[in-house]
Amino acid sequence: MPRVGHPGAFVAAGVVPLVAYLLPLSSDGQFVGAIALTAVALFFVGAARSLVTGLSAFRSGLEMLVVGSLAAIAAYLIGALASAVTDVDQSSAGLP
Repeated sequence: MPRVGHPGAFVAAGVVPLVAYLLPLSSDGQFVGAIALTAVALFFVGAARSLVTGLSAFRSGLEMLVVGSLAAIAAYLIGALASAVTDVDQSSAGLP
């Protein structure tokens, strides 16, 4: 069976947005920072993909950024819908 990816790469990518929460920023600033760091990481991963595909680094980076952003928006909307359907929000779930 072929190897799909390295677990270390998965962990490294997952840590990127969390870095913003280690910075001394307001909650809103941390959230915006997490979004920005994730966007930059998505772009650079896409650009690095061009080394394998032979496509333009800018085009590959932009493609990864757009696809990743659309996936994040879809995940947010699904979570908002689930919250509305189940009548669960952050305060009743014990979340900050």
